[in-house]
Amino acid sequence: MSNETQVETNTPRRGTPRWLYGALIVSLGLNLLVLGGAASAFWKHRHGHHERGLLGFVRELPADRQTALRDFVKTERAKLKPMRDEVQSAWSESNAVLGTEPFDTDKMKAALGRMNDAEARMRTAISDAIAQTAAQLTPQERTTFKAWRERAKERRYRKWQRESDDDNR
Repeated sequence: MSNETQVETNTPRRGTPRWLYGALIVSLGLNLLVLGGAASAFWKHRHGHHERGLLGFVRELPADRQTALRDFVKTERAKLKPMRDEVQSAWSESNAVLGTEPFDTDKMKAALGRMNDAEARMRTAISDAIAQTAAQLTPQERTTFKAWRERAKERRYRKWQRESDDDNR
């Protein structure tokens, strides 16, 4: 037997703790989940079909009918652009009157009246476009159009309901 004494050293291990590997794997998984969600939202936004208004309905029609109706709807939309601009201008005018001191009630009523008239003209043009679109549809397509409008109404109603709920808080 030897008289050699064994010296124990309490030096720390030079490796990476095992729990750190687990934390890195969890972190990587969460990062991939967030990245996947962001990529999915981007893809849907860029490549999804989010046409608004009547163009959303046109997508529900058979492919052979879509082109003619899409062209018609786009033409009608182009006619509405100056009306939308007029509504925005009238709103800006009424807002400018609101900020003018001394406040003049009659000027404000007149500005709001012009805005309401512009909105009414635009709503009438939209109604005419809807009626003209419906006139170009077959009876089965009009049934699809009716169902599409009901779904659109439900979406608007839910939005208005959320806004109403927010107002009550």
